[in-house]
Amino acid sequence: MACRFAQVKPNPSIERTSSGRLRLSNVRLHVPRSAIVVRPATEADAPTMLEIYRPYVVGSIISFEQEVPPIKEYTARVGKYLASWGGVVAEAEGQLLGYAYGSPHREKAAYKWSVETTVYVAQHAQRNGIGRKLYSAL
Repeated sequence: MACRFAQVKPNPSIERTSSGRLRLSNVRLHVPRSAIVVRPATEADAPTMLEIYRPYVVGSIISFEQEVPPIKEYTARVGKYLASWGGVVAEAEGQLLGYAYGSPHREKAAYKWSVETTVYVAQHAQRNGIGRKLYSAL
């Protein structure tokens, strides 16, 4: 689904994603904050959440993962997080732009009030206040 807020920056290029889809790179969205809707995440969001997560695993060390997890494993993770601390997603015009969830910091009883928070924003949608909206809603 195309988002009417897309803005192509100089020198766009077309790349093929790992799933075989074509993607226009060097594109940033300018999304008015009023257009961003934050709602509770569901396991059905897991495939799109994984596509947002993928570049962080492949292109950085932020996620502490060395390989992109398979969709079945990632969906199970999402289900586990949603069942414990919950999670939210941000979208505009039906396009998922980011997500956030909480998870236990450690398993020991003394850490029961400590939580690890995670936020990922689609790379083309960064710098629109989406992360802030997700943290606030979480």
